[in-house]
Amino acid sequence: MEFMRHTLFENPMLLYVLLSLVWMVTLAWFWSRRTRRARMALLLLPVLAGVIYLASAIVETRREKVLRSIAILQTAVERADADGVIERISPLYDNKGAKRDDLVRVVRWAMPRFRFERILFSGGQLRFEGDVAIADRWATVTPSPDSPLAFGPQQTHWELKLCADADGEWRLREILCLSPVRGTPETLRHRFR
Repeated sequence: MEFMRHTLFENPMLLYVLLSLVWMVTLAWFWSRRTRRARMALLLLPVLAGVIYLASAIVETRREKVLRSIAILQTAVERADADGVIERISPLYDNKGAKRDDLVRVVRWAMPRFRFERILFSGGQLRFEGDVAIADRWATVTPSPDSPLAFGPQQTHWELKLCADADGEWRLREILCLSPVRGTPETLRHRFR
C-alpha cells in the first residue's frame, strides 16, 4: 500500500514511463490496423497521465507534509529566525523531561549568540513509527567570525521526531543532537541528548 501511495501521489514517474510505453505500443498498433479502439486508447492514455499528474499535485501525503515542515524549520534555522523555529515546536514537545517552554528559552537564548555564515542541510532517512515521523538530518555549519563556537566548517547530526498537531501541521516533538558542533557549551549539549 505504501508503494502504491508513493508511486501515485509522491513520485509518479514510473507510471508516466509505463503509460508512455503503452502509448507507443498503441501507436504502432494504430498505424498497423487503424482501428477505432486504438484511436480511443491513443486519446485516453494522455488523459490518464493528466489525471495522475493532478492527483499527485493535489494530494499531499503525510511524508510530503513532514518534509515540508522540516524544510520550513531548516529555512528558519538558516535565517536565524527564532520565531520561525519556535513555530515548528509542538505543544506536545517532551525531551527527557524538557518541555516546549524549555526549548523555546534555549532557542531565544542561543540563536542570537551562535551565528553561522553558512548552514548546509542534507537529508537522511525518514521513517514512521505509528503517528511519529523520525528524520535523520545532517548539517554542515560554518560559524561566523564573531560566534563563540569553534571556527571552520563542522558537521553535526540530528534526529528529529515530529508529530501531527491538532491543526494538521507536523511539528517537533523531540530533537536529539547525535554529534554537536565543537565548542557548544556543555549546558546546551545536555539539553539535546
